[in-house]
Amino acid sequence: MNTVFRLLFLSAALALVIGCESDKTEDVNLVHNPASDKPMTAEDSARMPIIAFDTLLHDFGEIKEGDVPEYEFRFTNNGKGGLVISEVKATCGCTTPYKPDGVIKPGGSDVIKVAYDSDGRPGTFRKGITVTSNTYPNTTKLTISGTVIPKQ
Repeated sequence: MNTVFRLLFLSAALALVIGCESDKTEDVNLVHNPASDKPMTAEDSARMPIIAFDTLLHDFGEIKEGDVPEYEFRFTNNGKGGLVISEVKATCGCTTPYKPDGVIKPGGSDVIKVAYDSDGRPGTFRKGITVTSNTYPNTTKLTISGTVIPKQ
């Protein structure tokens, strides 16, 4: 009985492994990023979206403690493929980024909006925002900075 159980277990495991095999050459990703699975070819490079920001850094200057200033980082898709921003992440909870949804067509523009909550944070600050997209490289770093003037 023990041998039969082992044989059935091995057969089921083998069937699972064979059934889960996939064709490695088939591209089923909705957003294909050549940097993530193989070296980039010249053909890939020619078809890629290119995210070009007007600026990568914004200095709010002096702001009053408790204010929540916002800034919009404007960008354009200067590539030949549709640009998809999959994630926009800040380095801390005091910074809230908002990303556009959908596909930005070649030549199209949009913004990444960033808000900074200065409440309880007097002094200088410098915060990073990472934008992840289907570009090469697939991340872009944005930075906000400024000085929070304490409440009197």
